[in-house]
Amino acid sequence: MSQVGDSDRNVSTSPSFSWWQRAAFSLLRLPLALLLLVLGDLQHLLLPVIDRILPFRRSEISGRRAARRNRINTDAGWNILKEVQRIADVTGAEVFAISGTLLGIHRNGGLLAHDVDIDVGIHLDDPRLDDFLRAMVCSPLTRRAKSARLGAITRYLNPHLPLMPDHVIYHTFYMEDPSALGETVSVDVFLHFRALGFDVHGIGTRLWINSPIVTERVQVKDAELLLPRDRHTYLLENYGDYRVERKVFENAVDCPNAVNLYAPGAAVWMISKLNLYYRAGWFDRYTRLRLRHRDMVRGLLRGRRVTPQWRIEDGLNGRD
Repeated sequence: MSQVGDSDRNVSTSPSFSWWQRAAFSLLRLPLALLLLVLGDLQHLLLPVIDRILPFRRSEISGRRAARRNRINTDAGWNILKEVQRIADVTGAEVFAISGTLLGIHRNGGLLAHDVDIDVGIHLDDPRLDDFLRAMVCSPLTRRAKSARLGAITRYLNPHLPLMPDHVIYHTFYMEDPSALGETVSVDVFLHFRALGFDVHGIGTRLWINSPIVTERVQVKDAELLLPRDRHTYLLENYGDYRVERKVFENAVDCPNAVNLYAPGAAVWMISKLNLYYRAGWFDRYTRLRLRHRDMVRGLLRGRRVTPQWRIEDGLNGRD
């Protein structure tokens, strides 16, 4: 089991980029941006031809989705969520349900049947953050843990982000419910931080921005959970009209509050998704992601000189 504690969570006090790193990143930006621009435009021109020669099969979508993580056992997931809340209460940390976990709780009164993990958040400046992470590692239900870190290039290209402890953006804990033998549930603990006026959390390729989050304790079934107080606004920012269940939801482009991280990996990921969206006939998603790809290229060209303008779109009208 990997350990998450003070020993590997040293807080940086400066960007710590040497002169040669800054020079290398600056030289890399221009050819990378031009390459991504050419690949994106070339793909846009070739996709109609490819689609006529090799028609897309709907089974490809289900096949790709089947390759993702399995859906969680909702009973096991609920027990794990209660354990996470118990650990938070013991350590005094303010850990709150977010994303799909919060959506299920607020809309359905429990976890979503099609969800694949538990999502919780904690603010980066929470004084009990270290205590909570250590307790999660030491929990008898935890089988292993890992941390996702932002790479040097991503940090250099996104100077608007705060300095993260050891550059970690989120932690994942794989926990097993003893009442459901063999049922392992992954718990993603997203570190929330303030940037450009928003409460922000994310992964290595993108961020989700929310209005500042204030929490409250709420009784849900047999558990007292910490949840965002204004759950309607939070879910509207994340999902648009969250009251209507959608069969297909792509959080990279369907979330009104998703924004780019300027990163090579994010741009390459976009190109791969553009292929899927076009060939699946999801032209609205394709158009929105193509605009984001263009913005990514512009961001790489500008580098550190321009701070991005973030906004939470009105999710009810489908704009990106």
